[in-house]
Amino acid sequence: MKKYENFCTCLNDLKNYKKYEDTKEAVIKQGVLSQLEITYDTSWKLMKWILSKEGVVSAESGSPKAILSLAYQYGIINEEETWIELHRDRNRLAHEYSINNILDIFDKVFTRYLPILEEVLDKIPKERAEE
Repeated sequence: MKKYENFCTCLNDLKNYKKYEDTKEAVIKQGVLSQLEITYDTSWKLMKWILSKEGVVSAESGSPKAILSLAYQYGIINEEETWIELHRDRNRLAHEYSINNILDIFDKVFTRYLPILEEVLDKIPKERAEE
């Protein structure tokens, strides 16, 4: 249940940044992207937990990318390619710091990534996340 609550909190925090969607301030963009990273991390960990809880043995030791593939196979996510893109962008943020990455990824936060993150709550209602 804690993983579900953590994801919900992170997702709500990311939604609260939507008012800054048109900002030009680099520091705000960095804050949004940091929240995106945290929200992504809590999302795939929630998916991993749900899959393991529901008996998908291969989920127990899966990498984030493997979990996304399993989540797609088991109907937790719909847009696997967008999730893989989010996974790559999260890694770019963590390992290839550049202003071009920030600008490119920031432009996708609210148009591409927020909708797929919100969709997770539709697929994993609170009752499904209960232990």
